Amino acid sequence: MKKIKVLPVVIGISVVFVVLSTSKLTRELETSSIYIKELETAGKESRAQVLELEAKVKEMEEVVDKQY
Repeated sequence: MKKIKVLPVVIGISVVFVVLSTSKLTRELETSSIYIKELETAGKESRAQVLELEAKVKEMEEVVDKQY
């Protein structure tokens, strides 16, 4: 009879563990999504900065070429 009494407790713990694991996984996925969006935004901003710097370099090269 002790095995029958212990079995529901073990199943109950397993169910709780699965629910907690699913909840934790959901939070981790949400957090990962936020980081991915932040990285995408940072990547776009970096690309824009690179384009601006390239334009400035070309502008400076033209000024130097005109001087010589």
